[in-house]
Amino acid sequence: MADGETETQQTRTDQNVEETQTSSTSDPYKCVWNGVPMTWNETSKQWLPDVEVNEDFLAYYNANYGIQYDYDSMPKPEAPKVVLKEETTEDGEPKKEVTKLTKEQKQLKKREAKRRWAEAEAARRQQGWFEMDEEKNTTVYTSGFPPTIDEEEYVKFMTKCGVVQKDPRTGKPKIKLYRIKETGEPKGDGTCCYVKMESVELALQILDGWQWDTAHKIHVERAKFELKGEFDPSKKRQRLSGAQKKKFLEKQEKIFQWKPDKPRNFRNRCECTVVLKGMFSLEEIDQKPEKIFSLKEDTQKLCEQRFGTVKKIVLYESNPEGVITITFDNVEQADLTVAVELALQILDGWQWDTAHKIHVERAKFELKGEFDPSKKRQRLSGAQKKKFLEKQEKIFQWKPDKPRNFRNRCECTVVLKGMFSLEEIDQKPEKIFSLKEDTQKLCEQRFGTVKKIVLYESNPEGVITITFDNVEQADLTVAALNGRIVAGRTVKAFNWDGKEKFKRQETEEERKRRENAWTEFLEESDDSEDDNDGEGKNIEKEKNNGEKNNSDDNLDK
Repeated sequence: MADGETETQQTRTDQNVEETQTSSTSDPYKCVWNGVPMTWNETSKQWLPDVEVNEDFLAYYNANYGIQYDYDSMPKPEAPKVVLKEETTEDGEPKKEVTKLTKEQKQLKKREAKRRWAEAEAARRQQGWFEMDEEKNTTVYTSGFPPTIDEEEYVKFMTKCGVVQKDPRTGKPKIKLYRIKETGEPKGDGTCCYVKMESVELALQILDGWQWDTAHKIHVERAKFELKGEFDPSKKRQRLSGAQKKKFLEKQEKIFQWKPDKPRNFRNRCECTVVLKGMFSLEEIDQKPEKIFSLKEDTQKLCEQRFGTVKKIVLYESNPEGVITITFDNVEQADLTVAVELALQILDGWQWDTAHKIHVERAKFELKGEFDPSKKRQRLSGAQKKKFLEKQEKIFQWKPDKPRNFRNRCECTVVLKGMFSLEEIDQKPEKIFSLKEDTQKLCEQRFGTVKKIVLYESNPEGVITITFDNVEQADLTVAALNGRIVAGRTVKAFNWDGKEKFKRQETEEERKRRENAWTEFLEESDDSEDDNDGEGKNIEKEKNNGEKNNSDDNLDK
């Protein structure tokens, strides 16, 4: 019996537990026990109530399990004394609190800083004078020079100890010779500005005490500038911009860069130009101005045949010494200067005729007056320079000898002179077309294919040029037409040399006369067309009337 009751009680207890305990099927770590949600704590290995700890929960917990304490009657513990160290900088000063600024506050702060800097800069400029730092002062004051010295001699003397600085605006050396106001003669003293500070030390050691001559001894010292009178802002130079200053400093640095020594056979480009003096006299040019052209051509032919390629030849017709300059083709290499050497050896002392003896020397170019940037030629681009040098090199490249029967392409063109007169063209402008057509037909029928035909209507020699397909056809044309008489004129035929020009610039009168002739021709052609139209209409009317009369007669019959 006892065992049966025990089993019955155990079954009831399990049923009660099942009723009171409900596990969450979704989360195995959560369950509800007697209406209280529980969570499994892995650390303490037990189920803990999953409730919010607030005042109500604490009151409920203390009422059932806790012990009430009277905190007011308990002695209060003293708080520990903590000494806070003040943050300081390396100098021992307290650090300032750094507060984060907004974007607008930062911009305002920058503007305020710029404004203060501008005010300070304006105040500094208004002072008008400043003392230069001794470590940066590269200017020396010199005295003891003779009054005959000029700027060129002064610069040459001062460059013994270093590079003289150049003015970034003018490009001239930064030196000054003091002069007497009344006469403008040098006093014998001046200032010179070097690029490097080491040059100042060398000048003090070497140039100071230099014996210029028996009467003049040079004295050198560091320059000290003092303001005389009141400051004049209008005389103050404008400051260089950042880009200008950077460019100027880069140019200065290039002076001190290492460069390889020039070879012994190095020759300047100007040495390619030869100066010939005594080639003519002013009296000869005044009497025969056309001699200018013949003299240039003869000189160029002579030099090209005997010495080398001539790039440029200039005749100075107003020079009393009779000067002609010849520029030969030459590259940087020394072996391409042979033409100039030969001209110096052979042409110098050449007896042109009984009255003229040639003098040849190397050309020397000097700047007269101040440099004018507007007259400076534009520099070639990299591609243009490369193309030009390639053309120069081709001249000296080896080429096989041309065959004996070689003919230039220009010889395919035949020149016919005396084919017409200007009076005929003025009277009958339409003759231009008929003359071209007739000439082309004649040449194609008898000699060969004509590629091009040009009639120069303004040329007084009556020129027509005919370009054939090959040289043989051109030779046949010259042989057949040379000396032929056309309309009472003797035709002159020859192969074109590729140089002679036939196009002639018309004067204003000739142009107007030609335009009037064409206008009259066009008006006459319009009138003739109108007359032909009227005659055609009358013929049609008569024809129609005749047909009508014939039809009436037929009806009567």
